[in-house]
Amino acid sequence: MRKPFVLILLLCAAVALAVAYQYAENNAARNEAPALRTSYTVTLGLPAVDLEGAGALATLAVTVTDGDGSVFVRFDSSKPLINTETQSSLRLALDVAERLTKENLSKKNIYYSITAPSDAVGGHSAGAAAAIATIAALRGEELKNDTLVTGKLGSGEGSIAQVGRVEEKAAAVKTAGYTTFLVPKGEGVEEDGLRVVEVSTVAEAYALMRK
Repeated sequence: MRKPFVLILLLCAAVALAVAYQYAENNAARNEAPALRTSYTVTLGLPAVDLEGAGALATLAVTVTDGDGSVFVRFDSSKPLINTETQSSLRLALDVAERLTKENLSKKNIYYSITAPSDAVGGHSAGAAAAIATIAALRGEELKNDTLVTGKLGSGEGSIAQVGRVEEKAAAVKTAGYTTFLVPKGEGVEEDGLRVVEVSTVAEAYALMRK
């Protein structure tokens, strides 16, 4: 009578060991799984001009987090660069980035912040740069640290339209140590030591700026 009882005990012990091993293996797999990225920031220089018409550089930071589809813009009324035209460009840049990345922005929060000299003049020329920085932040990709872009967004499709003061902006880009400057089609300029490339779309510019 003891032999069947012993066999049953051994069978139960084997099943218990198998279950415990499977649990430990699953738990280890969960612990080793990579954490999901919940925040990513891209910083990009913005070629601009000051009140005297000279070239200047501002800095744009775009942060993407998990969220509810909200968009935030840090606004400082004492800095002319962050005016209604610039804010309009940021909204269009977001539309372009959403279209090109096909991301579901209803589950993301986007934060825009611009740091600029107090005498920098605002406008639409930050549009292309804002779209490119937003795309990079949404994709979690890095941009080259030797290249900047200027250009107005022509539409939500991502075309890049012409802007003013490209020569002055090119000089500021060169002075800041950058080696490549992307400009709208038809606005190429000569600047010693600076490679100036004409582009017509955000997609084309992004391909040249992505690391």
